Amino acid sequence: MELSHILSSLLLEALPIEKLCIVPGRYCWKLFVDVLVLSCNGNSIDACSMAVYAALNTTYLPLVTPLVVVSDESTVLDSDAIIQQQQQQKKAIVENLLVDGDVSNADIPPGAADCPMTVTVCRLGNKMVLDCNGTEEDIASAKVTVSVDKS
Repeated sequence: MELSHILSSLLLEALPIEKLCIVPGRYCWKLFVDVLVLSCNGNSIDACSMAVYAALNTTYLPLVTPLVVVSDESTVLDSDAIIQQQQQQKKAIVENLLVDGDVSNADIPPGAADCPMTVTVCRLGNKMVLDCNGTEEDIASAKVTVSVDKS
């Protein structure tokens, strides 16, 4: 399996798209995670998954509050009231997004703390070895990569 496919499938399960929405159907966070492998001397899947975990858990998204006007009223509502208005089938029009510039109010992406990491175990003779280098991976009789998360 290709490395990018493995990492993207892990991330799609960990980062729920619904939680990245600011205004459902209109605005959401779009995250990009680029991994550049400079040297491939074994165990690249584990190293990349740890790098992705570290990157996501040190990324901070600013607090964004959608400001909406309901119908023709001049009432400005926050994002919690949008769902209420949609349930009451009133038309909510997003006028602006209020971005909080205070870093102390920023937070990591939802689900980043639950992002899984991989652990690869290679069988060398009758021994099980973690964190194999390239030579050990080449001579291993078996190799298993397991994805683990907080739960």
